[in-house]
This record gives sequence, C-alpha cells and structure tokens, in this order.
Amino acid sequence: MVFSSIEFLFLFMPVAIGAYFVVPRALKNHVLLAASLLFYTWGGGAFVFILAASIAVNYWAGGFAAAAREQGNDRRRAIGVAVGVAANVALLGYFKYANFFVDQLNSVGDALGIGTIAWTNIGLPIGISFFTFQSMSYTI
Repeated sequence: MVFSSIEFLFLFMPVAIGAYFVVPRALKNHVLLAASLLFYTWGGGAFVFILAASIAVNYWAGGFAAAAREQGNDRRRAIGVAVGVAANVALLGYFKYANFFVDQLNSVGDALGIGTIAWTNIGLPIGISFFTFQSMSYTI
C-alpha cells in the first residue's frame, strides 16, 4: 500500500486517525504501533516479524539505558546502548550484505577449488535502513 492509494487515503488513514483520537491517552501509542505494524504487513507482510522483533529489542535497550541513566550507572547505560546498536547493525548487515558476502566467498571457493556455501538468496525487508536507523536513534 502506498500513501497515495485509495485504500490508504480513504480506509487505512481515516480508521487509524479515528482510533487514535477515540482511545484514552494511555493507549494512543499502542494504536500507532498497531497501525504501523498493520501498514507494514499490508506492504511487505513476510517481514513484519523482523520489524516487531526490532521494535521489541530497541524498546528494551532504550528502557534499560534510560533506567541506568536515572540510577547514574553509566556502565549499564553503555551496555544497553551497545546491545541496541549491535542488534540493529547485525540486522541491517545480515539483510543488506549477507548475499553479497556469500557470493564473494563462493567466488573465492570456486577459484581455489575448495567448494562453495549452499545459500538461498534472502529478500530485503521494505524500509529496513529507515526503521533500523530510526530505532538506533531512539536507543542512543
């Protein structure tokens, strides 16, 4: 679904905005989260669990870092930030560069006669760079 589609303009957006303004203040972020996951599922549903896992890890890492900062524990804060950043870089690295690195290793393996790695190309989740860097900015 794209932002200029009929479904988005006259179905999804009005329902999401309406739900946001109808629910109590404590549930507004939950409505936005649900709408975001639904929108992502509509556009690239196969990878919605990756987005959900990224959200969960970054929510935990950000909360851990914030609690450590309030306690004045810089070491624990750094651990929370490091875990969040490492998880995001690993996610981005895997989905954007794993195919490239395996192809390069297979080329070297062929040239040296030592065999290749059996590999099925992986798809690229929609917007992975955007949501990964947004998640890192939250954690940091």
